[in-house]
Amino acid sequence: MPVAVSGGLAFRALAAGDGHSCGISTSGAAYCWGQNGSGQLGNGSGPTGSGVPVAVSGGLTFTAIAAGAYHTCAVTTSGETYCWGSNSNGESGNMNSFFLTPTLILGTQLFTRVTAGGGHTCGLSSTGAAYCWGRDYEGEVGNGAVIQQFGPSAVSGGLTFRSLSAGSAHTCGLTNGGVAFCWGSNRFGQLGRPPERVPNPTAVSGLTGAAILAIGATSSHTCALTGTGTALCWGKNDQAQLGNGSITPSALPDSVSDARTYTTISPGLSHTCAVTTAGAAHCWGYAGLGQLGNGSFGFPVYTPAPVSGGLTFSAIAAGVWHSCGIAAGGAAYCWGTNIYGELGDTTSLSDTPIPVSGGRTFSTIAAGAFESCGLTSTGTVFCWGDNSSGQLGDSSTAKSSVPRQVVGGLSLTALALGDAHACGLVSSGAAYCWGANYSGQLGNGSNTSSSFPVAVAGARNFGAISAGARHSCALTTAGAAYCWGFNGSGELGNGATDSTNVPVAVSGGLSFTAIQTGAAHSCGLTRSGTVHCWGDDYYGQLGRGVFGYSTVPVAVQP
Repeated sequence: MPVAVSGGLAFRALAAGDGHSCGISTSGAAYCWGQNGSGQLGNGSGPTGSGVPVAVSGGLTFTAIAAGAYHTCAVTTSGETYCWGSNSNGESGNMNSFFLTPTLILGTQLFTRVTAGGGHTCGLSSTGAAYCWGRDYEGEVGNGAVIQQFGPSAVSGGLTFRSLSAGSAHTCGLTNGGVAFCWGSNRFGQLGRPPERVPNPTAVSGLTGAAILAIGATSSHTCALTGTGTALCWGKNDQAQLGNGSITPSALPDSVSDARTYTTISPGLSHTCAVTTAGAAHCWGYAGLGQLGNGSFGFPVYTPAPVSGGLTFSAIAAGVWHSCGIAAGGAAYCWGTNIYGELGDTTSLSDTPIPVSGGRTFSTIAAGAFESCGLTSTGTVFCWGDNSSGQLGDSSTAKSSVPRQVVGGLSLTALALGDAHACGLVSSGAAYCWGANYSGQLGNGSNTSSSFPVAVAGARNFGAISAGARHSCALTTAGAAYCWGFNGSGELGNGATDSTNVPVAVSGGLSFTAIQTGAAHSCGLTRSGTVHCWGDDYYGQLGRGVFGYSTVPVAVQP
């Protein structure tokens, strides 16, 4: 079950390698932990590993990070790429055998993101051009030469990619037009074609011309989603990770045995999970650790199996490692991890929905990182779970596995829950927040956390509110958007990247009818029916066809 990473650091990006993990803090500093036999932690030591995060040497500020088998690479704010750890195959982009601290790769090419494989690395430029370097025994560098590369080498074909994913010895990319190309090792059919080494990008058979929404590559199998939501997988299948009803490998994309349509898909080492358009989670493959969420352990599950429950819900909310829903009659149920009591009954995890204790009925429910809150029809708020930052709002910092009433006697009309803070509105339109406040996400002019509701500064008449990971946004009844809190990716939409602990107006003068906040981005629906987003765009979440970030609202492309 999930355990908190030590140190109390707040991360904006994470990467998992073969035996080590790394993250970029909210300030852009890199930290790594785990094995360090090749210097992959980047802290200047080796081979001693670390069970807690250690700062990567050099004091560099990074925007993207990737962890390979025994090396790590990261991109700075200026687009320069530094690597550290193993370089026996040139995967760290230079000439020595290994590097204990970040070392600038050869060449002058700038990248917006990198992906690290078993012994090779690939980078994506701001124009969508792909470059790879390192081990090339199987053609995973993609330049047709099958020769080890110590610095970035342009991938053949002149294609423009919007994302890249490096596996153990193969690489796949998704073009701006939604076509999947793969190259490198194909011994398990992971390139989506009959087994043979392919040293140049080749369109995945059966997907040519198809609009692909998402693609993901793991060590030996690959999956993609078509524009219609159909799930396809190919490659190794010894644990039924392709979801096609067999354990026979497939060299061509094979439809997952399911008539459902999906919106997201994620291949793991030996299992795969996806979410349907109706919001139901289904998983298939290896189940030895309970990672399928359906109560089964040990034997592989050959086709998508629903996450257990079977209840009919009127509302549902997904947290980081748990989910909650309101069933018929208003009763609340939660399921998943339960480290802090976020399921609302005991502290034991559950792979099926369990009723929240107390027998109350709720009209609204919200799930945060390790806490949950419910709003009754009379406007009373109850919260349960983690309370280390006072996010339960009960004037304490003690966790609770049963619902506790938020103090202050407020009657709320709206409720929103972020990572470790909550916000709500009263009938007069005044906003109140409580919980973590290290980035100013409570909006009360301070950066001190509060275990009880505090008034958001400005006394505006708000009609809607939403809480992100470390920021909050609200709409006035006239449709003007205001945001406050962390702003490292421009998620406040005010044309800057400086955090603020009081509401600031979103730029552009747009009039919105609805607003939603993600981890580090925000979106609003205008009165004319268009959608505008701002903030982090690392994964294209702003919907504008390019990557980066925007500090002001940009229109989502149709």
